[in-house]
Amino acid sequence: MGRTVPLAPAFLPTSAHCLLQMRLLILKVTNWLRCSKDVFNPSQPRQSFYGLKCFLGMYFATPALLIGGYAVAAETNNPINHKLEVQTEGRTISLKGPLFKPWTNQVIELVNSDQFDTLRIDSRGGELEASMELAKAIHSHGLVVVVTHACNSSCANYIFPAGSRRKIETGAFVLWHGDARQSNLVDRYNRLIAREKLSGREGLTPTERGSLDYFKKTLEMQDAFYTLVGIDGRVARIGQEVSNPVPLWALSKEDMAKFGLVNIDAPPDYASPNYCKTWTMNHETTSPIHCLRLDTQDFDKVSEREQK
Repeated sequence: MGRTVPLAPAFLPTSAHCLLQMRLLILKVTNWLRCSKDVFNPSQPRQSFYGLKCFLGMYFATPALLIGGYAVAAETNNPINHKLEVQTEGRTISLKGPLFKPWTNQVIELVNSDQFDTLRIDSRGGELEASMELAKAIHSHGLVVVVTHACNSSCANYIFPAGSRRKIETGAFVLWHGDARQSNLVDRYNRLIAREKLSGREGLTPTERGSLDYFKKTLEMQDAFYTLVGIDGRVARIGQEVSNPVPLWALSKEDMAKFGLVNIDAPPDYASPNYCKTWTMNHETTSPIHCLRLDTQDFDKVSEREQK
């Protein structure tokens, strides 16, 4: 029997969840008020149109920005559970749930104890910084990463690549849907940088300053992480940049190897069209899963676009 690890006092899951929701609410309300000034401006229809895009964009984009796309990448219609379940058995740590602090900090303590050599995980993702810090510990201590069911979003971006070896069990998936360098986020970051240069930091709203600082920190962390583990971070964006973009994708072992993701044990038919079809038939999904097959032309297009 595995041992369930008590990760935090009982009040932490509730209070941490409430704090996250309050942060999202404050950010949304602040930006909605700013956008609404343009939305309801009939004398300037063009400005009103872009204000409406801003208004609606904040509704859908804010959660993805703050929590690393966890809700967007959720692969079932089940409500999101913000508690990370942790068990240990022998030299194995098993994780199930989202990757948020303070729970990831305490998993890092387990990893740093040097008592474990394997991490089994089922996670739809989580917050970027929390996920990367855990991934760095996994990489530093040479743990094997085993995906038992799903490894989406920040799990796919950081936890899976961090393993000294990687295993995808039969019926499991590693699914990407973007990262901190995806084009829409980088475009917003560059616009904020340009505005800061033009009008100074005081010319930005508090929300914009917070967004700018968050962008800068996560971009630097992510670039350093990809360099550390020796992979090409475009693996987390390739599905958005190919000729026919898709919202959520898996890659074959052969295609993952093009990005430096090697030493992978996976089912022989992993990420084949039939594998995708079978999985979709057996699970209720909120977003269609695409098993991509990359050709040289698609890969070259992404290379050219990111060099600009």
